[in-house]
Amino acid sequence: MTGLHLSSDHLPIHIKIRTEPMISTALSSTWNLKDADWTIWNDGVNRIINNSEYYTLENTEAKYLIYYNAIMEANKTSKIEISKPTDEVKREHAQPRWTVKCKKAVAQARRARNPCDPRKGGVKCQSNKDEERKREKTNN
Repeated sequence: MTGLHLSSDHLPIHIKIRTEPMISTALSSTWNLKDADWTIWNDGVNRIINNSEYYTLENTEAKYLIYYNAIMEANKTSKIEISKPTDEVKREHAQPRWTVKCKKAVAQARRARNPCDPRKGGVKCQSNKDEERKREKTNN
């Protein structure tokens, strides 16, 4: 069983972090791969790298630039496009996760469980356990 206080000894930990989310403009860019020609792309990357000093260079930054430029050039020839990010990034509002429906479902599950709990004067019997499982399944 899952949920708050539903036959579990685990307790939630609440952590509050006082910060605003940072949104990178690089993440808001998207690649359009719908019309990509991957054979041309692979050939383009291989041609550019093989015709460069890529395999003889020791400098990792120089190797990175060759590789990056090979990918960007191959993107152009194989119809892979990147969309430019907009200046304004709209944040999606957080959706409430714990609703009134959730609260009612937990209360029903507790009521079904309580008759089975000897600490609350109940008797552990199969019919009570079956009723508890039935209520949990209908509320999920």
